[in-house]
Amino acid sequence: MEQNYKILSEVDLFALFLESDQQAFTECYNRYSPLIYSYARRILRDACQTDDVLQDVFIILWEKRSRLEIESDLINYLFGITRHRVLHELRKSKKLQNFIDTLEKKMALYESSPEEYIINKERTKIVETEINRLPERMKTIVNLSRSGDYSYREIAEEFNVSPGAIKDQVYHATKKLRLKLVKHFFSLF
Repeated sequence: MEQNYKILSEVDLFALFLESDQQAFTECYNRYSPLIYSYARRILRDACQTDDVLQDVFIILWEKRSRLEIESDLINYLFGITRHRVLHELRKSKKLQNFIDTLEKKMALYESSPEEYIINKERTKIVETEINRLPERMKTIVNLSRSGDYSYREIAEEFNVSPGAIKDQVYHATKKLRLKLVKHFFSLF
């Protein structure tokens, strides 16, 4: 007779999970992911980041199952992991924003003279050239992302992939561009 995981108590479900029962893990996810998602979303206010946090929380739970010693209940443990991952995402976002702010300040300085304006225009042209050299799909994703008119989720729907896949594409494109442009923008970084 097949076990109905939906009616199991948290203690019984968790005991099965600790034995690496994948159906127990799935039931844990089904029970607790809406709460975890809601908690993370209230703080992050970004669906893509929240999806990443939710995925990370349950990956961590699965990977650490053999070493888990939970003193309270499972949901409190999951909220603890979530808190940690949310803080990580916020730190990451803050670093990115600080980088953008610094870059904008430096760009404003460069536009203070006609010579700097010409240099900045040339650099913009170089960036556009390098973006155009990216693989077609990556180039399209980067351009849609840069326009600011589309969220990762909207771009993902257009390409029929997950928002995480779009985020990865933007990350890899940015990394490629950074490597190619470092000689042109060395003074900015």
